[in-house]
Amino acid sequence: MVASRNAKGRFVAGGPAGPGRPKRTDYTELLRSALSKEDATEIFKKAIRQAKDGNHAARSWICSFLMSPAPKTLKLEQEEQTDSRRMMDAIVAVIPEEQLMEIQRVIRDQKE
Repeated sequence: MVASRNAKGRFVAGGPAGPGRPKRTDYTELLRSALSKEDATEIFKKAIRQAKDGNHAARSWICSFLMSPAPKTLKLEQEEQTDSRRMMDAIVAVIPEEQLMEIQRVIRDQKE
């Protein structure tokens, strides 16, 4: 058997592989079943208020919804997609244009 560590306790080349990273539980379905549309609306409204007050994390979180594709693990039915789009349109409608432009600039800067 090949030793997996040297005298200093470091892994050696050619040593046996470990079990790897544990599998991550997908909480998407659990969250979707526990979160009502009313709760989601309340959360989005609070995030918008915080973003308007200058909270960078809130702006980034909102931008992650506005500027990136839906996660591959999230499969929405057509009706839910329509509801989600309406909700996002409502969020965008209450954010002033200057702030939307700032959000887009921040996202572009992060991608570069």
